Amino acid sequence: RDPDIDIAIGNNNKSKAVDIIEKHLANREEGKVDLITDINDLKNPCPYEPMSITGTMEHNRAYIKIQDGCNQFCTYCIIPFARGRVRSRKQSEIIDEIKALVSRGYKEVVLTGIHIGSYGMDFKDGSDFISLLEEVNGIEGLKRVRISSLEPGTVTSDFVDRIKKLDR
Repeated sequence: RDPDIDIAIGNNNKSKAVDIIEKHLANREEGKVDLITDINDLKNPCPYEPMSITGTMEHNRAYIKIQDGCNQFCTYCIIPFARGRVRSRKQSEIIDEIKALVSRGYKEVVLTGIHIGSYGMDFKDGSDFISLLEEVNGIEGLKRVRISSLEPGTVTSDFVDRIKKLDR
């Protein structure tokens, strides 16, 4: 209802931003000034928005987003309301993106997300964060894997036993 707002784009529609803005500008030229909204209902499950990279300004390290959202609803945090529930990226997409980056000369990846320890919990195939790390560790030519931030509850004795076997 704010007259200064022309466009409202949901967090899970970042890849559509250019198209939405171009549509708005075209409408404005035709004299149409309706508010354009493209917002997901974050109370319901929505898919992971596929966005990948082919390169970065840094030539040795690339940041790979593996999941979005959070289901924790901590009293101090707005993330579940702003970003929605946990949505994980398919493991095959992550592996393919990393392999493509390694083939372009990248030696290190940083796995990022909102709550990366919850990676895979939205899948029904038993995928989890440590399984993803094991797969990434096996990528030929990759020298180092970094983890952006990890909740302490993710670091179980099983997690520690498995991660200490990974050389990257």
